[in-house]
Amino acid sequence: MDISASDRELSNTMSGALIARVRRRSGEETVRRILEVAADPRPLEDIEDQGQWTSYARTRRLFQAAVEVTGEADLPRQTGAEVLSLYAGSEVVNLLRGLGTPGAVMRVSAELAGKQTTISSLTCLETTERSAVVASSIQARFEADKMFCDYRAGLLGSIPTIFGLQAGEVVETECQLRGDGRCLYRVAWDPNPSRDPVEEISFLRHQVAALADRFESLEDLASDLAKVGEIDDVLHAITSRASVAVRAPQYLLAVRLPGDELPRVHTIGVP
Repeated sequence: MDISASDRELSNTMSGALIARVRRRSGEETVRRILEVAADPRPLEDIEDQGQWTSYARTRRLFQAAVEVTGEADLPRQTGAEVLSLYAGSEVVNLLRGLGTPGAVMRVSAELAGKQTTISSLTCLETTERSAVVASSIQARFEADKMFCDYRAGLLGSIPTIFGLQAGEVVETECQLRGDGRCLYRVAWDPNPSRDPVEEISFLRHQVAALADRFESLEDLASDLAKVGEIDDVLHAITSRASVAVRAPQYLLAVRLPGDELPRVHTIGVP
């Protein structure tokens, strides 16, 4: 089946986080109502699947419907703030935590954004031990929306929490919606770990969950590789498992083995 370019504009991570928050706060009936208002024909499991991508327009309608149905004007920002905690056991978050500090994560913000969108950019302009300045811009052919500015602010502010710190304070000093050439976010956080025992326990639980997920993923990969005997089958298994470390709409692996004149190419989602 051919997939249009517009279906690879935004990762379902955004939609999945939105649905998860609404479900937790308002229940399954509210989720169903949002899908009706958004006129989204996709099965709910597809919308929540992190590995799938969709269009900017479809995601925008879903967020608009969610705000309309729930009456929560700050829903996009709160959704962004919960993305990392929702997927705290995922390999991606574990890799980010391995960078050591919130500033280090901010410095790879372009790669972080690339896991969620192909239509906008994110660039870290400066960082210190307790602050960062991050710029973002959306491609000219797309209409900017305050909901996504708020979502991005919530996400940036949540980055310190994966290190056991309090959420950062985020101020958007420039915005494309106000006629600026970019959106500019100033993020500030306290570099000292929280002393709240409840928060410390929650942080440690997330770390244990991340280690457990990584171990299970490695076990699954080892099991898959142990079942195949041909080198092409091994390469295909590795390609199919790429989403464990990198969220993307497509994957391509090219390997030239000793004695081979041409590389062996394996793809997922590429015609």
